[in-house]
Amino acid sequence: MLRNAQLVREEPHGRHRYYHLEPGPLVEVEDWLHPFEHYWRTRTRTRSLYELLDEESS
Repeated sequence: MLRNAQLVREEPHGRHRYYHLEPGPLVEVEDWLHPFEHYWRTRTRTRSLYELLDEESS
């Protein structure tokens, strides 16, 4: 699945296969997640985890 998604590169050596991470496609994911990361970092700095979980459960 990871190979089909081009997230890893396969390197066969005899009976063994070595897989190497291909970071290129992950850049798109990182770009998409960046606003969420900023949101959660800002939010968790100002409140404790307990307060956040309490708020989510209400």
